[in-house]
Amino acid sequence: MRVDFPDGFIWGAATAAHQVEGNNVHSDWWRAETLGTVKFPSGAACEQYTRYEADFDLARELGHNAHRLSIEWARIEPEPGVFDEAEIAHYVDVLKALKERGLTSFVTLHHFTNPVWFAERGGWTAHGAPELFERYVRRIVEPLAPYVDYWLTFNEPTTVPLEGYLMGEWPPHKRAALLSARRFIDTQAAAHILAYRAIHELVPGATVGYTVMFLNWRPLNPRSVWQRFLARRLERFSNYRFGDAVGEATDLIGLQYYVTLRLGLLPRLPGSIEGIPRSDMGWDIDAEGLYDVTLATWKRYGKPIYITENGVADAWDTRRESFIVTHLTELRRAMDAGADVRGYLYWSFLDNFEWAHGYAPRFGLVEVDYETQERTPRGSALAYRKIITENGFDTEQRA
Repeated sequence: MRVDFPDGFIWGAATAAHQVEGNNVHSDWWRAETLGTVKFPSGAACEQYTRYEADFDLARELGHNAHRLSIEWARIEPEPGVFDEAEIAHYVDVLKALKERGLTSFVTLHHFTNPVWFAERGGWTAHGAPELFERYVRRIVEPLAPYVDYWLTFNEPTTVPLEGYLMGEWPPHKRAALLSARRFIDTQAAAHILAYRAIHELVPGATVGYTVMFLNWRPLNPRSVWQRFLARRLERFSNYRFGDAVGEATDLIGLQYYVTLRLGLLPRLPGSIEGIPRSDMGWDIDAEGLYDVTLATWKRYGKPIYITENGVADAWDTRRESFIVTHLTELRRAMDAGADVRGYLYWSFLDNFEWAHGYAPRFGLVEVDYETQERTPRGSALAYRKIITENGFDTEQRA
């Protein structure tokens, strides 16, 4: 069977500033690393702060026609109301380099990390947080605008509430703080609306959206009323609370999918059910889940969808090509069912700093030797290049 994608379909990969740039010293994550409240330090990361041109050259050599990256707020505004002009100029140079290589740019304005001063004021649970974010957005948008194709305000607004306010693994390391988690999401939604309006005011005709990690909640027993109820409640909180709050204030949805979570009497942890293939992180690999969340998101919002993250931790590169092919097959199936999907960005372009897991997980199409910073494209990166070149693939050949 042949799986083909529409002409003009966007292909590429994604990164995030703190995970690849290195030495993000004014951020709350760097402070947590320094204090030891998170186990692993990011240090120099992939040194992409200085190596970005060579990395973009490599992305182009691997056939990519798009790239997603983030701007680090803590670099731009290291003190409240004080903007670092050299850092702004740096990101202008970064985005110029992308455009010079013909790569469509997806720019995320907030990818988890905050300036220390913002976190000390209470972060995303504090009064006035949306206005502070809007101030940053208004300062950074105009100089970057000539080089940005798609603006993404926030990355995964439900992930930090889960990891930082319910499980306590990420800053600010709170546990079972459900009200704070809800306030976090609602505050970022308010900030998104302000940013959306500001960007459209400053850049008429801009395309502005957000990204959410969509979890595929699946009852172990579809006939169980309780399991179906629990799945709907968890789905509404994790997948739709942010999008429902921002309403029509978006031009696209960045859909990010990694894992299906199965429900018995209570949610089962990934990797707890035998016989399901798993990534190096222990996450269940379930390509069909991408079909489920893509079609559900399209039916709920009717907005153009871009897959802004989808990837697998696979240090030996034995599952990544299959992962990409099976997920793309399910994505095409969702498109055939009516979903307006316009691009696919694999996570991640490079191996990188994976937050509380440090450098052990290897998501990259490109392997990074963290001692030498040497980049080596994996076999899956070459297979992905072939898919991009053909704008599709033959499933039998790929199998």
